[in-house]
Amino acid sequence: MDRSFMIGGRSIGPLGMLDMGGMKTVYDVLSHWGRELADVQMLANAEYVKERFVDKGLLGVQTSEGYYTYPDPAYARPECLAVPDISEVPHLVSLMSHH
Repeated sequence: MDRSFMIGGRSIGPLGMLDMGGMKTVYDVLSHWGRELADVQMLANAEYVKERFVDKGLLGVQTSEGYYTYPDPAYARPECLAVPDISEVPHLVSLMSHH
């Protein structure tokens, strides 16, 4: 996802921005508005962030790990914008289930 944004000229994508704001903040905002608006999907998203990031102490830049690992996040590396070889698809899919 971030790669798609960055190909368009941005220096960071939405997942990197989540890390910058902090996963606890993301969780708090989703939880608040999910309850306020009775939005089941937003509450499910909040729970996802809580279970996969907040509960594990992966809060983003402030803890050096969130969606990315800092101080050298993958989106800041030149190879981030390279199109992966088709043979890498199984590995990339496995990364999606990691978080």
